[in-house]
Amino acid sequence: MKYVSGREYGDEVAHRHEGELAPTAPVNKHIQHYRAVNETSLRHALWVGMPVGLALGLAQTGTLSFALLAIPLVLVAVIAGVQIFRHRPKLIQAEITEFKSGDFTAWQMWAPFLPALGWIVVIPLDALGISGLQTPPLLTGLFSGLLLGTGLSFGWFGALSRTFRIGKRRIRKITENQSLDGVTQSRMEAVESHGDILGALIAVGAVDGNKIPIKTLCMLLKVDQENMEAVRSRVEDLQADGIVKISGQGLYRDSKMWEVTVTPDGIHNLAQIGQR
Repeated sequence: MKYVSGREYGDEVAHRHEGELAPTAPVNKHIQHYRAVNETSLRHALWVGMPVGLALGLAQTGTLSFALLAIPLVLVAVIAGVQIFRHRPKLIQAEITEFKSGDFTAWQMWAPFLPALGWIVVIPLDALGISGLQTPPLLTGLFSGLLLGTGLSFGWFGALSRTFRIGKRRIRKITENQSLDGVTQSRMEAVESHGDILGALIAVGAVDGNKIPIKTLCMLLKVDQENMEAVRSRVEDLQADGIVKISGQGLYRDSKMWEVTVTPDGIHNLAQIGQR
């Protein structure tokens, strides 16, 4: 195979909601499309989570007038929830077979221990007698509601986009050395021809070992059962070029249950196309 030279990589995965491989990568539009099909947006999560959090905060004040304010907030959350239900996101996430260095940020590693910081703050306040000060019920309800609503919204959104973000970090790790190893003209042509499949795989985080079954991939692509064989054939063509890897093949195993992941060589070729 003839290897292709090219310009240096830029930021292979920009810190943007779309998770682009490069600003001009053709696969970006597919990633954006299938993320929209698969996930609930942060905006929708906020429209549900914030009203629910504020409603719970006001209801806990013990004041009837404030508790009644929770009713319209709950109605807002219900209306937003109906909109999400009508959209019916697929909510597909890749199977994480193993965790690798860089899958989680330092913030995410320390997050489980953050509640312990509350004691560090509360103990001095108790000692100074400040914690016993009375605060207006409305202020208390709004503050606790905002905290709860923010936690619900970002927790929900984060959980649904978890494997995509892990896949994005793996892409960054793969391409950080700006290597052109494995980049060939035939592979670049293959990733351009099958951008929809690769975009769908990246959108759910099926990168560098994380995988989804072909049947699940077809659900995301909105391909009916009659056309699943065509998708399987395209995935096999990508494997022949080293762009994806299929696992779980067996003599008596249905090909629809074969599992697919984008390989590092596939990522290198996708990133290089975005730099042409």
